[in-house]
Amino acid sequence: MRPNTQHTWRDRIIRCDGPTLYVVTGAVVLLVLVLLWARVVSPTSQDEVVLEEAPTAYTGPRHPLTGAPIDEEIRPAVYAVVIENATDARPQDGINRAFLVMEAPVEGDITRWLAFFSADEAVEEIGPVRSARPYFVEWAMDFDALFAHVGGSPEALTLLRSRGASDMDEFFNTSTFWRSRRRAAPHNVYTESARLEAAFERIAPRDVSYEPFLFEEIQPTVNEAQEIRISYGNRFYDVSWRFDAETNRYTRYHGDTKHTMRDGSALEASNVIVMLTDVRIIDDEGRKRIRTEGMGDAIFLRAGLQEALTWRREASDTRTHFVFKDGKEAALVPGVTWIHVVPIGAEIDFENKPAAP
Repeated sequence: MRPNTQHTWRDRIIRCDGPTLYVVTGAVVLLVLVLLWARVVSPTSQDEVVLEEAPTAYTGPRHPLTGAPIDEEIRPAVYAVVIENATDARPQDGINRAFLVMEAPVEGDITRWLAFFSADEAVEEIGPVRSARPYFVEWAMDFDALFAHVGGSPEALTLLRSRGASDMDEFFNTSTFWRSRRRAAPHNVYTESARLEAAFERIAPRDVSYEPFLFEEIQPTVNEAQEIRISYGNRFYDVSWRFDAETNRYTRYHGDTKHTMRDGSALEASNVIVMLTDVRIIDDEGRKRIRTEGMGDAIFLRAGLQEALTWRREASDTRTHFVFKDGKEAALVPGVTWIHVVPIGAEIDFENKPAAP
């Protein structure tokens, strides 16, 4: 008869009886797994912790008209072209390639555009081109621009002569323009950047002088008004802009329909400014006088933000500036800028409504 003895854990390990061996083996495996996991999640003295650097703001030279980063400072010439916006003139051509468009009322409660093109931007078709008004002449002079148009009001033509503007009137410079067979007159006059460049070199070859814009990269926000609606007193010319946070741009609409060019390109802008000023009718034709000097209120939309500005133009030989209430110049988001000139008291509405796909 064997003595009744109790085995210790050490005795069982040595004897390698089944249950004890399973328990010990499992404990060892668990310990190894815990150590491996600790090494993966916890860097050792030999592991390096890599911290990503925050992106730095671009500080190099920018294009003076678009704000695009460039290799060296430049000052390209500017071509200002009067563009028709009557319903019979739509869709237009080439306006999506302009760096700036100023839209203002003319006779009949319709609007007309002054589209500004940089000389280093090749545009094959621009139009339809229409007649000048004095306020368009004033704004073109802001950029020492070649001014392309088809005739104009008596006041505009007088101002062109008195100001010594670089005048490119289709009536006297037919080679700079052409008449398209796609449309009936007077909605059929077109030009292109190559012909405008040749005209500039022919009548006004010089180093241009103008103040560049101030630009700033701003990340989009969706916390403020995403749509602005601007009324010119005629439903065919009332317009809205809707913000798209993915592109950081505004898209132009008439009602729920995008305003597109003949090639299908939508009109988009990185900055939308509404400039309020005095507008009054001066003759039986319904022509208007628009105050371009002095100062007034403005509304600024950029990157989904809505901000109050003051527009300021001290004299006819200075550029229109847009400043905050503290006098600081408003920086534009790089890209296209669209300025709506409207009478004081014009109907302007805002809505938090995203751009349609």
